[in-house]
Amino acid sequence: MLSPLTSEHESITEPAPEFKKFRIVLIKPSKYDDDGYVIRFWKGVLPSNTLNVLHGLTEAVKSNRVFGDLRIEIVTFDETAERLPVSKIIRWSRRPATKLVVGLVGVQTNQFPRAFDLARQFRAAGIDVIIGGFHTSGTINMLHAERSGARHPGFGQRIHLDRIR
Repeated sequence: MLSPLTSEHESITEPAPEFKKFRIVLIKPSKYDDDGYVIRFWKGVLPSNTLNVLHGLTEAVKSNRVFGDLRIEIVTFDETAERLPVSKIIRWSRRPATKLVVGLVGVQTNQFPRAFDLARQFRAAGIDVIIGGFHTSGTINMLHAERSGARHPGFGQRIHLDRIR
């Protein structure tokens, strides 16, 4: 029987990837104010539940050794309460034997422009980016997918992990 994470053409037991460390950066993006500045608060008033839940689920993948002996590091940022170190994250992606993926999580309609701007910066550096959230599916339809490189699976489709191998 196939695992839910595989298809008939792939297997999680394929040869080991070329990298030895998998760093997952989960970011809850902020939004722009009316003047185009990123909104950031001195203290986080309401922590992001989405960010915490996804961190916990990713931690479960790590502790259950879904990817075998691959070292997994999970880093989270809530941009509404802290400055996002974009340059530092890009430098992390250049470390040898390290695969880095950025997840922009819990994105709502008013946060999508900021999330998309962040995604462009990371994609320009060759980093794989995943954008998700309640309103993302509807907002992404406003983009011209062939020009932006934006794609998303249809509802109920399986997402394959071959991009991170």
